[in-house]
Amino acid sequence: MGMFSIFGASGIRNAMKKSYFKHYKMAMPDSVRLQKAETSPHQAGLYGALGSRIQVRGQKIIESVLWMELFPFMLMDENVAIEALAEYAVYQELPQKADIELLGSQINSALDNPRNTNFIKHLGEIISESQSSSNEEITITSFGAFAFLNNLAWIQLLGDALYQDIEIKARQLMQDIEDES
Repeated sequence: MGMFSIFGASGIRNAMKKSYFKHYKMAMPDSVRLQKAETSPHQAGLYGALGSRIQVRGQKIIESVLWMELFPFMLMDENVAIEALAEYAVYQELPQKADIELLGSQINSALDNPRNTNFIKHLGEIISESQSSSNEEITITSFGAFAFLNNLAWIQLLGDALYQDIEIKARQLMQDIEDES
């Protein structure tokens, strides 16, 4: 359990939102800190909040995996994403206290009807750079397959049809890797 778990689900939610706004402010253009031009303050807020939470849990941050974990949240409207990411942290640490139905609905809705399609291209570039992957077109299903292969928690919240599509794509990726070796 993470350090904030002693405060229960509401403590986790509050800590995540506070962390989001801290990282958001640090990424503002007038901030003293430097930022990558292609990373918006919202993206930096989500990245910083989940990244900090991962560190609190004593886990190592792998940048490409963290971006994959953030994928459905980056496709949501900003206000929804902040709330959903906070609930996601609860789901990861205290699943019995999470609003799984709402979180699953938000994630499925984001993947079915993404609000930020530019992020898909941006994330594809990040993953390609860090993993030397092929130039295959990046899609929601291919990102989902990488998330599936990395055992990310949000995969378990997907609707049956999307889950099956992603599972098939993940098996194809694994077969391609085996064929190359």
